[in-house]
Amino acid sequence: MDLHLQQSNLAQVSSISGSNTIAVLERGKGSKQKFVVGDDSGKVVCYQMKKREPKAIFEAANCRGAVTALCLGGRYDKRSRIFASDGANIYGWHKTGRNFFTLPSSMTEKIRFMYVEENKIWTGYDYVYNLYDDDAANKDVASFMCHDRINALACNDLRGGSAFDVVLACQDRVVRVISMSSLTHEYVVTAPATALDAYFATDMSDIRGSRMVYGTASGELGMFKVTEGGTETTFSVDRDAKPSVLHARSHDVTGDGAKDIVIGRETGVLEVFSLQSERSPPTLRFETSAGESLRGLACGAVSSAEYEEVLATCFSGRVLSFSTEPTEASHEGYGRSSVAANNESQIRSMRQDLQDLKAKVEARREELTCLSGEQMHVSQTFQVNFTSRLSADDAAYILTFEVPLAIDSMILKSKVHYEILSVDQAGAVGSSTVADGWVINAYRCQDSSRRMELKLRTMEGEMGEITVTIVANTSPRSAQVLKIPVKPLSLHQRAHIAPEPVGSDRHRMVISGDFTCNKFHEWIGKILPEVPARLRDAEISLNFKNVFGGTFIMLAYREGEATVEADSISSLAIIKEYISKMATAQRIQILEEVQSSRRAMLHSLKLMRPFLEYQMTLSRRAELIDAISEVRAQDADAPWLSPEYLEIHENAGSIRGAMENRPRVLKYLCGILTDLIVDMSRFDGRESKQRALELQDAVMNGALFERVLEIFGYTAEELELAPPADGGGGGGGGGG
Repeated sequence: MDLHLQQSNLAQVSSISGSNTIAVLERGKGSKQKFVVGDDSGKVVCYQMKKREPKAIFEAANCRGAVTALCLGGRYDKRSRIFASDGANIYGWHKTGRNFFTLPSSMTEKIRFMYVEENKIWTGYDYVYNLYDDDAANKDVASFMCHDRINALACNDLRGGSAFDVVLACQDRVVRVISMSSLTHEYVVTAPATALDAYFATDMSDIRGSRMVYGTASGELGMFKVTEGGTETTFSVDRDAKPSVLHARSHDVTGDGAKDIVIGRETGVLEVFSLQSERSPPTLRFETSAGESLRGLACGAVSSAEYEEVLATCFSGRVLSFSTEPTEASHEGYGRSSVAANNESQIRSMRQDLQDLKAKVEARREELTCLSGEQMHVSQTFQVNFTSRLSADDAAYILTFEVPLAIDSMILKSKVHYEILSVDQAGAVGSSTVADGWVINAYRCQDSSRRMELKLRTMEGEMGEITVTIVANTSPRSAQVLKIPVKPLSLHQRAHIAPEPVGSDRHRMVISGDFTCNKFHEWIGKILPEVPARLRDAEISLNFKNVFGGTFIMLAYREGEATVEADSISSLAIIKEYISKMATAQRIQILEEVQSSRRAMLHSLKLMRPFLEYQMTLSRRAELIDAISEVRAQDADAPWLSPEYLEIHENAGSIRGAMENRPRVLKYLCGILTDLIVDMSRFDGRESKQRALELQDAVMNGALFERVLEIFGYTAEELELAPPADGGGGGGGGGG
């Protein structure tokens, strides 16, 4: 990483919850570029840097709510017009600030993405994209409905035609290429795609290009190429379970004539990659953190005409600059660096802003005092930027809470059983309580952090919600309440490819009855996550994978008939239970036929074996740590030590940490195995209470895996003949 970018604060606006509501205008006659920002107060402000201070060229307050989308318009080589949306309307301004365009949306959904080229406007909603052509008689000339949520939108002439293609990154792990109203290409990714941008290897002399950069919710960065025959993968980089990629931009930051790739992650990490060739993976050139989530990225020469910058907006409303200008470069004439001069300018500006705010607060206080006759306490409202994603590597949900104010405390409460694996907040003091069926976790922040991240694992089989109360450090205290739904099979995620069944290697359930395809789809959506909200076909096939154990569920359904195949008998039992409940509640008669598989049970146990054996050997490994450390203290080399003992010595810290969590992990594994034996016995018509007690005793006391097999009624020889356990899930050998 030989690229160095200097960070500085350019401006401060209201909080920003919209995605990519910042843009850099085209360069004028050799001058610095202006930049425009939209915030949650509904204002769109255009700035220009003068003497190292941002000066507002114009401030538009046309939007009737928070700015949800912002982009530049005009020809691709002269984008001098500014367009923004408040979700229900689209507004246009000249670069001077004169409003020339207002267009009400024809949809009930909010506009979340927007792209403008000449007289055409592409808009992205929750599930629909729409094309508006101002020159056409019928203004709405094209649209396309996706059956899952749209996470990002980009436009480009990918196939060298006369019309632009729109590229949609969807929640169902598919990137779709749409020409007008027709689906032309689909590109499957490993996780929901969350960021898109067209990539041009050099400066854009022609708008045509066939490559798209994408980022995913699992932190992956990749590129694909659109061809006549379909799509081709250019590269894919998995950054070892990095946070989600929220934004991607291609710009020549390094100044070598080739476009670099700039990405922003949900944790506030900014990364710059250089691409050496089309087929080789990109090289990381720069990485830093803003300390809070990045809501938008733009690139250009803003502070200085000679140096490129990456501009980023934060959730709190900060506008940051990451400039290639070296620190030793001086523009002041007195030997001061440009960074020092910029900091001094920022301090002067902030002091003036502080004085203005104090005056406004005092004036408002006097108004309230006159109205009430005495001092009034008004609770301050604030927005919460909440994200939730299922991490396959940790087999747990990563919950992120961010507010524009300092967090005082946070309380989680639920009737659904869950466990907090970790808290990414160094100054948080936590406590946990289980009482009267409630699971309660409370955290108090010791510092002025605005962000908190929790790693949370649910226990499958329960349906409900987790109520989160976030208290901000205001006077008087104010709070926001969030409700996070928990589905019965919450540790499953979509899988586009499932392993082929071999013989009777899966449990199977056939459901028939007087239900429509839409009704059954609605039931499945309440049981499993990542179920598309809308249907496009009369027959549906969906596959899911458990991120903890690696078992699969395969669903195929149409009107009046559904088939469910599962590796785990517990997954099948959960689907059966909740389908029956919902059908009964809605007075719909159904018939369920279940066929359990002995080989599938063995396959499930084979998948659980690494987790159990790791925990069984953990105690012995922990007991050896002190003895091995004493030997190494006397003989630093100790060449006669076995590789196993050397590995124990090198990983002593992680082994001790895993040993502390061992009772909790064993209890979780015991719950999974107990559900397996209870559900297996229920379908076989046998009593399970005594065997469940024996199983719990064996697991909690560290019995060998052969004893677990014996309780289930299997032998080691039968286990070897079971299907291979090649679909293991996340969470590592220790199960978290």
